[in-house]
Amino acid sequence: MSYSLLLSSFYLAGGILILFFGFVILRENPRSPVNRATALMLFSGALGSILGALGQLLELREGGDTGLGYAGYLRNFAYLWEFFFPSLLYFALVYPVQHPLLQRRHAVEVALYIPHLFHLGLVLLLSETARFTRPFDLLIERMGPSGLADFLTTVLELVDVLVSLVNKVHQQLFSLVNVAYAVVAMALLYRNRRRVAVLRVRRQLAIVLTGLTLCVLGYIAAILLPLLRPYRDNSTTVVFLVSVSLLLASVSIAYAIVRHKFLDMQNLARRSILYGATALVFAFFYLVVIKQIVRLSADVFGPNVEVIEAGFIVLSIIILQPLLTTVEDLMENLIRSGDKTDRQSVIRNISQEMVGEVDVQGIRERLCSSLERSLVVSRVRLVTLEEDQETRYLDRGDARLLLEPGSPMQELLRLVGNATQPLQRGDLERSLSGYPDHEVGRLRDWVGEFQLLVPLVQQQQVRGFLSVGPKLTGGRFHGDDLALLSLLAQQVVTSIENVRLLSENVQKRILEEEIAMASDIQRRLLPDTFPDHPGYNSYAVSYASKLVGGDYFDLFSDERRRLHLAIADVSGKGIAAALLMSSLRAALRSMVAHLHSPGHVLTHINQLLYESTSPEKFATFFYGVLDMEKHELVYANAGHNYPILLRPDRSSVELTEGGLLLGAFPNVQYQDGTLELRPGEMLFMYTDGVTEATNGGEEDFGEARLHEFLRRAQERELRDVVRGVLDEVRTFTKGIDPADDVTMLVVRRQPGGAGDAAVGRLLAESSGAGEHD
Repeated sequence: MSYSLLLSSFYLAGGILILFFGFVILRENPRSPVNRATALMLFSGALGSILGALGQLLELREGGDTGLGYAGYLRNFAYLWEFFFPSLLYFALVYPVQHPLLQRRHAVEVALYIPHLFHLGLVLLLSETARFTRPFDLLIERMGPSGLADFLTTVLELVDVLVSLVNKVHQQLFSLVNVAYAVVAMALLYRNRRRVAVLRVRRQLAIVLTGLTLCVLGYIAAILLPLLRPYRDNSTTVVFLVSVSLLLASVSIAYAIVRHKFLDMQNLARRSILYGATALVFAFFYLVVIKQIVRLSADVFGPNVEVIEAGFIVLSIIILQPLLTTVEDLMENLIRSGDKTDRQSVIRNISQEMVGEVDVQGIRERLCSSLERSLVVSRVRLVTLEEDQETRYLDRGDARLLLEPGSPMQELLRLVGNATQPLQRGDLERSLSGYPDHEVGRLRDWVGEFQLLVPLVQQQQVRGFLSVGPKLTGGRFHGDDLALLSLLAQQVVTSIENVRLLSENVQKRILEEEIAMASDIQRRLLPDTFPDHPGYNSYAVSYASKLVGGDYFDLFSDERRRLHLAIADVSGKGIAAALLMSSLRAALRSMVAHLHSPGHVLTHINQLLYESTSPEKFATFFYGVLDMEKHELVYANAGHNYPILLRPDRSSVELTEGGLLLGAFPNVQYQDGTLELRPGEMLFMYTDGVTEATNGGEEDFGEARLHEFLRRAQERELRDVVRGVLDEVRTFTKGIDPADDVTMLVVRRQPGGAGDAAVGRLLAESSGAGEHD
């Protein structure tokens, strides 16, 4: 096989392969301007290679001595493949982002090709002048030799010379037009590459730019080469430069598609390109090896070697099958190694990035930036559905939108919850067509520009959605993209739920530490040991149903030998109740030195509590002052359980004087009550945790049972009295821990009027805890 024939085969096979690439790209997304521009470049390049091969074959056929040699090659090739340059400029105007000029004026796309269409028409017209002069040639032949015939012949020859000269000048000057197109296109592409922030698009542009730059330089070299004397008549070198330049541009585009998913080509289209390249390799193997073997066989067996050729083809397929498998595996590995945006890679990378995040905002930032890079889209937003008490709202990180009944956003969430795959923008807008335009516009502005909404659903409950903007390249979302987003949505929901659980656990641990600290502080606020009060015994316990409680009691003496008794029950439980309890203690301790009447003290505390708390915060309070010399108790009861005075004859009296509970109403005046505490009498104070303890049948322990037990146990030691009440309550509730705080404070005057005070110790522990003296 001659070198020229091998070169022609190379041009032809390469052109066919490039033409195949162009059809694959155009079929992938014919509506995309980028795909159209790329396909037009490839079609032009393929046409150049194919017509170049045909031109050389014509030269080989005629031995290089025919007018259909280099001149014929130019007529059939140079004026058609040059459409590559307007296609190149068109590509630069639409990739990676469409130029505003094309967005406003779609006629610009056609206008780019007008100079080359005019050039093609003019060249074809000037190249066929013989068709127009042929009638004059026939006329001259009929006229025979004459002066007029000679004159007309001279005129026709002059016309041919002038047309040929105009044609050559036009061809040379129009090369400058192609160079101008190429320079403008390359300048636009380099500028676009500097402005692009997405790394993948920058890599795509770098590869394509390299191939296109080599193509333009090769074309310029092909223009300048005939100006040099050694290459003036060397058409083969010119054709080689042009064809190789076009192949380099096409190969760079194919390489960018395979390695970096240029034009968002699906794997099927990318494999088609790779397998086409593999087929090209085997085609050359056939031409270089098998054809040579067949030619040698023809010298031995004669010209009829079709059977031998067929046999060698079958043998080569059998022998080269392992090589074919190896090439296919290499192609598959090439796709995988170059594709950093396939489903597995994206999910793995995003999962690794999200696993270290400890809040939803961190997940939002990582996820959105990663998806924007992977899908090459303008924007990705993670919108989560949040609930705050009775309020539901959507949170996108930088803004929140309250969900109102009957709003378009409610309908959007319903559609998202019922969707089994990402929602297209058009489908959503049709579903919202019945709502007012201003409401839909408000929703669209809040969500932002989007092309897809990806549902985030867990256990058939909508948790939010991913708003995915249009692709920067103007391409469409493929099935691979939708499958990726659907798989990733489940990962995102799980990650968000894990972060929320982690946050709740952290907050719970912090809260437990704060509660433990508050419990310790509360324990320190309550009396640990009681003051000496000769002639009287006292004892107290306090059990909190939670780590901190709302019950309060106090027992302290002053310099006037008066014993101050207080017991209270604050509304609610937990920290809020404990804070209010500490406020009551501070208020009481600060007022007793200035106000001598318990009623006056409660009046001021009530006003302070009413002004500083909300209406649902209140407290019941009993406060009494016992003069241990006169044995007189002055007290005021603010809505608290009536303390019980038990006498030695087993009769009892309830202390009821006072007024309403504290903090509920303003300007309440509390009345004082007075009684004498005689020898052997016991004052029993308690909170409603005792009487409101319930059994399995939701029956209260009640005041009657408490009175009955106290009558039986009033002669016991105070500690035994308190323990007995607790045992009675536990027996009644069948071992169920009280649901409310339990506090009891007992004071007894010694029967002989003398004796030492028994020292009680606070028991502020959870239900069921043991006691300590």
